[in-house]
Order: sequence, then structure tokens, then C-alpha cells
Amino acid sequence: MLKPIASIILPCKNEGENIRLTVSSILQARGRLPYEVTVIDDGSADGCCNWLRDNPPPGVKLVATPGLGAAQARNLGAQHSKGDYLIFCDAHIFVGNYWLENLLAPLQKGICHGICPGIAPVEDPGNVGWGQTIKDDFGVLWMGPVKDVTPVPVLPGGCLAVTTPAFRHVGGFDEGFQVWGHEDVELSIHLWLYGYTLAVHPQVKVLHVFRPSHPYKVTMENFYFNLLRIAVSHFGQTRISKIIAMARQSHVFDDLMSSFLLSDIWEQRKRYLAERRYDDDWLMDKFGINF
Repeated sequence: MLKPIASIILPCKNEGENIRLTVSSILQARGRLPYEVTVIDDGSADGCCNWLRDNPPPGVKLVATPGLGAAQARNLGAQHSKGDYLIFCDAHIFVGNYWLENLLAPLQKGICHGICPGIAPVEDPGNVGWGQTIKDDFGVLWMGPVKDVTPVPVLPGGCLAVTTPAFRHVGGFDEGFQVWGHEDVELSIHLWLYGYTLAVHPQVKVLHVFRPSHPYKVTMENFYFNLLRIAVSHFGQTRISKIIAMARQSHVFDDLMSSFLLSDIWEQRKRYLAERRYDDDWLMDKFGINF
């Protein structure tokens, strides 16, 4: 087999039939680029990946974990990958013919280092989000249509591609994140501040199953812990204070802060600030983000 140009990484936890449908969509899409698929079964309790254990399709690999969380599961998938480009996708998407060739073309041409397609709900394919930006309350907002490959602040985690060297340089997704939440925001900020460029491709669209709830437990403490990781890793004092004020909404704020402050966050902040090319003011000004 040819060395894969692209490595498609699918973290999966309690996905039911979604993971089979996603893998089938990827394998059935026409294309020319050699690729591999790695499914990370991150401690699923519903047997959703059992069909991959004994007789996986050619080019598809299953890696089982006891439950690392979304960020670490994605990083583990990257460790098992050989491609020049890493494509991280949710385990509930549907792709079209030649999606890989089209999506990766701007990366191969050196136009940018990370890219996302338009992403639309399965039930409403015309309602497409073209990358994301950050709102005043640090939530994310889907962006409107663009005509050309266009820089965006955030590559949505539902489907994003990045060059392997850029991903390795920033250390991948934040290993200190808990369970789920804001992995894509943190990676996008990290890449931008290290001097990489991220964009959306207006000629590629992926359909996504947007679920009303997670098929595993995610607490508000996990949510705020991850926000604090982003703030202290990358932001100045004013924005850190805003995130702390948000985290105070948690009824276990004191315990949350205790565990957070005892983590590796201070060493990480020191390293990131020393290595980055731009600061957070530059990024917010570049995209007109008022946070």
C-alpha cells in the first residue's frame, strides 16, 4: 500500500451506529489521495466499535482506550498516524466525493496550515457554517459564506485538517483538558499565536449530526476547567480575569480552582509565552473579537 498522504482520525465514545455510518461514508467517497483511518474507541460502553475489532476494512485501524477524553484521544490518534496531513473528524459526519483532495489542496499549496470545510446539519444541508469566531462571552459563533479560501479564527472540531509538522510543533491538543469542550478553540488559538494560518474552504462541505446531548457525562466543571486552561495558557491578565469570573458560576468553584492551580498550567504558560510569535491582543484585533 502507498504511504498515506492523509490520516483521518475519528475519536469515538458511545456513538452507536454513527461510527459505522461515518467510516462507510469516508470509504465510499471517491478520491485519489491515499489515506488511512484511525478510530479511537475512547472507553465506549455501547459496543459501537465491536464491528471493527475482528475484521476492520482495509486502511482502517481501531485503537481502544479506557477513556482519555476528547483532547487526549485525538492526540493518541495522531501518534498512530503516518500522513503528512491530519484530519480530525467527529464520529458522526458524512462526506462527499473528492472531499479530501479539495480540502487539503490549500495546505498542499502552502496557502495555509490548517483548514476546515463548511459544516451543515444532516437535516438541513443548506444551513452551512463556514468556520467559527469567538463571541463576547467566549462562546463560538458560526461564520457566514465566503467566496475564496478565507482565514477564520477557529477551526470547528467536527472536521478540521492541519499539517502534521504544525500540529507536532504546538504539541497537539491540550493534554490537560478534561473530558470534552473547547479543544478546537484552544488548538486554533495556539496555532495562530505560533504563527500558523487557518482558513475555511468554501468549495467543501461536510454534513454533521448535531446531537441534543452527549452520550457520556460532561459537567460544567469540565467546561470551566478547560476554559481556564485556555485563558492561562494564552491570554493576558484582563482576559484571564474574565474567564475566572465566568468560572465562579460553578457551585464547586473552590475545588475547581484548587485542582486547576495544582496542574501543570504555570509551566505550560511560561513555555507558550516564550515560544509564540504573536500575543492574544494581536489575534483578537485581527478578527475584531471583543473579548
